[in-house]
Amino acid sequence: MWFEDQILLPRIARSFLWTTVIQEIYLSVIFLILKIVAWNPFSGFIDWLFYLIHWKTLTYRSILCFATIAFGVLNRRFYCAEKHICSTRFEKLCRALSPRQMQHFLITTFLGGVASYCCIKLFQNFDTDRQSLLSSFLILENDFEHFFVVQHGCYTAIMFNLKYFICSLYLVKFSLNQETKLQYMKWQAFDLVKDSATNVLKGLHWFYLLFIFIGPIMENRISFLRLELDANESYASLLHSLINMKLLLVTFMTGVIIFLNWSLYLTILNAFITERHVFPIEIPVKSDKSKTLSVALRNSENDILKYLAVVDFRLMAQQDPERRKQIFAISHPGGHPHQWKAISDFCMTSLDAFLQKLHEHSIITAAKESKLIYNKGNFTTLDEQRFSVESALAVPLSEKVIACLRKWPTIAYFLDELPSTKIRKLFNPSQTLIWMIEALGYIVSASYTEDKFGVIQQTLPGIIRLLLDIKVAEEKLPIDLVGIRTHVKDPYGRYEHIHQRVSLKTSVNASLCRIADTFKNDINGIYLPEEYLRYLQRYLNRKNM
Repeated sequence: MWFEDQILLPRIARSFLWTTVIQEIYLSVIFLILKIVAWNPFSGFIDWLFYLIHWKTLTYRSILCFATIAFGVLNRRFYCAEKHICSTRFEKLCRALSPRQMQHFLITTFLGGVASYCCIKLFQNFDTDRQSLLSSFLILENDFEHFFVVQHGCYTAIMFNLKYFICSLYLVKFSLNQETKLQYMKWQAFDLVKDSATNVLKGLHWFYLLFIFIGPIMENRISFLRLELDANESYASLLHSLINMKLLLVTFMTGVIIFLNWSLYLTILNAFITERHVFPIEIPVKSDKSKTLSVALRNSENDILKYLAVVDFRLMAQQDPERRKQIFAISHPGGHPHQWKAISDFCMTSLDAFLQKLHEHSIITAAKESKLIYNKGNFTTLDEQRFSVESALAVPLSEKVIACLRKWPTIAYFLDELPSTKIRKLFNPSQTLIWMIEALGYIVSASYTEDKFGVIQQTLPGIIRLLLDIKVAEEKLPIDLVGIRTHVKDPYGRYEHIHQRVSLKTSVNASLCRIADTFKNDINGIYLPEEYLRYLQRYLNRKNM
């Protein structure tokens, strides 16, 4: 596919390059500061230069960079723009224990151990003669301490994996705010360091407890690995050696470096992938039409391509009058608005499908409420017809088995549907729909002065009716138990559907207000049923929107 080869893979390659460069820069700055603190500024700077070109330093820093790149290559298959919503806890468990997920956990655990080992060697090569004061705080003395830090590197990788999937860090987060990469990194730098240090500190005491409780197993592994321990040194004395500020400092620093490197890569990758790509509106006859905006919008194989196309469409509708002229253009000969027809048909089809889902969800919710009323004794004619039809239908065998299994509370805990699953699935892909609604509002408003051939006028009544129907259908949905709140801190995305619902309502209102203000002098000339026309008049008067 042209998108993979020409856009996505080059952006991933550039993100690898910039991650490696920034990683090398910040590690060099850290060791320069340590050298200056250990020695006077002049001799520390000279010693730092010799340290950078030492073959051991170059080797271990190269391996550390390759570990970060291997982490990025391993996560390539998880990159997407829309989250998968699990219906039950059993589905979550199956996804977590799938072979692909387990392979990811094992490989990243190994990469965490490799990265921590490289950090140990970099600290060890910091002052091989151990003449400075800091060498006693950075250089580990025995194999047990090496083993402890490497194990913590593996543990840090596991913790990062858990956060990676629980907080959906694999999602590519698109935004209309197209900042430069330098500005984006300035905003993210402090948060990345703070988040890395906080997460490592939160998990450090749990790792110490885990290491203490699995003492007998670790003792057998230490003897199996033939680490150099004194004959009279028992495992209890080794555990006593864990109370060591040097070991704590090195363990903390290696964990932060691993966490920061991988978080840095994901941040840079997100900045590169979400960079705006300008799709051509019309291209020569013999060219590849799959690269046009209308075809990219209809793409269903790669959601990242679709999001890039929708972002480009949204920004073009607001900011680019030259490209809007191509949307308003007609064919010669024939006089057909092919570009507008292709784009508007896709947008209206997508919005109409979403509208049908809103109606279905409202009907299902009303059916559940009527079933509750029936259980209380209030049985209406409509309920009687529906329940008679339901009873006539044959229940599949699989549903009968699941119903029997649900009689046990423990199994029911895993098989019961999670709260707000249906409405979360409903609003999960709504971000592209929100940008389509906003883009339609901007294009319709701009057509009042820019559309010389009147191509928008034919679809204007349908657009207005569709937006008003979406608004009415959204208002019929039940309010979520946590309420409509956008200020809630939500790192796990539990209330994301509420934020999307608020954004959808805001975008519909803004687009209808924009259209009403633009056509306020000709609003009676738009062919709309009286009910829709009366509803649109509210936006003109700014009443009961």
